[in-house]
Amino acid sequence: MGSRFVLILALASAALAQGIPPHTELRVVRDPRQQLLFEFSEARGQFSDAIEELRSNFWVEKNRKKAVKTIDQKVDVFLRYLRVASTERPTFEPGDLKTLTPMQLAAEALKLSQSLRSELRQVARTENNTIVPVSHWEFLYKVESNLLRLKWMGSQLR
Repeated sequence: MGSRFVLILALASAALAQGIPPHTELRVVRDPRQQLLFEFSEARGQFSDAIEELRSNFWVEKNRKKAVKTIDQKVDVFLRYLRVASTERPTFEPGDLKTLTPMQLAAEALKLSQSLRSELRQVARTENNTIVPVSHWEFLYKVESNLLRLKWMGSQLR
């Protein structure tokens, strides 16, 4: 108990010396996968905010592009984690998406983003469990495939 307290005080002193306010939460993560999962979890909130921004500003091109850019950045965070968490890589072929107009593509991106929101929550929740069902790996494959699809849509909309 005593050595832990000394370590916490040392970390707090170092943080203050670097100008970090005392109310800031500091996390020391040793496992890179845990760090990526933490970033994944943080990005989920920003992803949801960007979906709402896209939905509410759907008809304003400038705001739509801004929301799509944020969604695209968060998709990169999700894909980084999934590439560490799973070894199976889905392939993506845009096929039918190439024939859609920009407005149709934006509508598809919004619909896919909204469905991914709950799937991403499930990924974060399951990854923190000690026992992970075998079906989870198939689920990760599906989520990564949908994220790649969304990534392609975003690249066409920006």
